[in-house]
Amino acid sequence: MAITATAEATRSTAASSSRGSNPSDLRLGRTRIEAGVAIDMPLASRRENVLRFVGDLSVNASLNVREVSGFGAMRDATFGMAWGPIEGVQMLATVRRSEAAPDMVQQSTPVTRVPNVPVFDYGNGRTELVTLIMGGNPDLAPERRLVGSLTLSVKPFAKRELRFSATYEATTIRNQTGTVYAITPQTEAVLPDLFIRDPAGRLASVAYRPINFGVERQRTLNLTVNATGKLGKAPPASLGAKGKAPALTNYYAGIGPSIKFSDRLQLRPGTPELDLLRGDTIRGWGMPRTYGYAYGGINHGGMDLTFNAWYQGPNRIRSADPAADLRFSSIFKLNTGAYISLGGLLPREKWARRLRIAFDVSIFTDAQQQVRDRNGIVPNRLQPDHLDPLGRTATITLRKLF
Repeated sequence: MAITATAEATRSTAASSSRGSNPSDLRLGRTRIEAGVAIDMPLASRRENVLRFVGDLSVNASLNVREVSGFGAMRDATFGMAWGPIEGVQMLATVRRSEAAPDMVQQSTPVTRVPNVPVFDYGNGRTELVTLIMGGNPDLAPERRLVGSLTLSVKPFAKRELRFSATYEATTIRNQTGTVYAITPQTEAVLPDLFIRDPAGRLASVAYRPINFGVERQRTLNLTVNATGKLGKAPPASLGAKGKAPALTNYYAGIGPSIKFSDRLQLRPGTPELDLLRGDTIRGWGMPRTYGYAYGGINHGGMDLTFNAWYQGPNRIRSADPAADLRFSSIFKLNTGAYISLGGLLPREKWARRLRIAFDVSIFTDAQQQVRDRNGIVPNRLQPDHLDPLGRTATITLRKLF
């Protein structure tokens, strides 16, 4: 059994002030004192020949208690169990409760008003020029989060670093801090104080300030495959040979697709839930049900080839108004890179020592997300070149260490 205890203390301050038509002067201070304890207790072990027929079984628990000035005592608690029924297979079950004070920047940022800012109104499908109110919110409450997860991890080959894992997560977040950017009939009905309309019904003022949401519930499945290793075998050492052995080629790769089964948000207690996977939104874009990433690289003798990719499935913002019913296409972005250490290629040249050349291409596929309403029209400020003004970008970097 292993027992670990920790203790720490911090002091943070934040101050902001502004002049002009909306003067403000806000100063915040926060002291945090924290102590924690963690316990890991094995119950069965094949190696130690304890209940060998069960496999490897252990339970763990941890508790952190911290006193945060202005918010009182806050706690983080974790309970878990790990079971390896056979070699190369492990199952993990974890429940975690956590509490977190709001970010001081979100509390202390001064309030500013910016006139004539174009904002899309999902209520009527038009882009309006409004007075935009931005800033912090000193009245934010602490966030409370409950996460339960089940993980299956498989390493099928004992001598190869190849791993498969699947994790199902159920998350409930209360008093989450967030900002509502989408002016829809649903958000306007629940949060009327954030939006002001003129007598003609057009948006006149919009507040983009952080608030506490009621509760959000998410259900997600995350899959991962990771592999690392060497290509080829090292040549046998010869008697009397001098110098370094020939370098082997190293590789690494991984892929991580995710499926979100549900994501429902209640902005205020007692109000209707927003189904973020079925067309409701608070951020101004849809929530994809499928998304994922991939990465990989090869290294040999100071030369590297790498890539990373990101995918997001299609999604939609639903509205009774055809001009505000938006469809977002899927998108796949690929970034590539090549790195060469000239010192390894030209070991006798002094100028090449510690000199590195890198060539990177961002968004190699030049992919751009397409957004259209039910009429087939691209809304203003949602054009592909506006969403991604750079597109494919190539960069060459020379780095010399002296």
